[in-house]
Amino acid sequence: MYKALTGPFADCNTNTSNPYYPYCFTSSSVYPDGWQIGPLSDPGASWLAKATDWVPQALREIQDRWHPKGGILISEFGFAEPFEALKTDLPSILYDPIRSAYFRDYMEALLMSLSEGINVLGTLAWSLVDNCEFLSPSNPPASASFPSWAVRWPWFRLC
Repeated sequence: MYKALTGPFADCNTNTSNPYYPYCFTSSSVYPDGWQIGPLSDPGASWLAKATDWVPQALREIQDRWHPKGGILISEFGFAEPFEALKTDLPSILYDPIRSAYFRDYMEALLMSLSEGINVLGTLAWSLVDNCEFLSPSNPPASASFPSWAVRWPWFRLC
């Protein structure tokens, strides 16, 4: 859950001594009341939680605060199927119900945002080409296309 800074930190964009400069937002995986924002994904991606319920609110905040000309383009979204790196047989590799539910719920949240008047131009899901950072043995695969190409063409190396 990301939040824009307010109060004494509102000058973050122009104040290089601000501890949040240059990003000027805070992040938390826990709501103020102490509840987790959603189920966590793979243990190798402890920063990643299924929290699609906040998407319309976050997009509304972006639109109302920064008034992006032309609308909002979401450059990436995705979810790591828990323990996917440990799967070895093709049927279990290709079956990823948690990631599938995340994609469906995220797209549903985008549709709700559109119905509320938020100008969303489009979005790009995690894919084969932006998954290079997850190809090390210490990181879980998170791309929707990972199972397909990794199993069918194990000799192929994109990165």
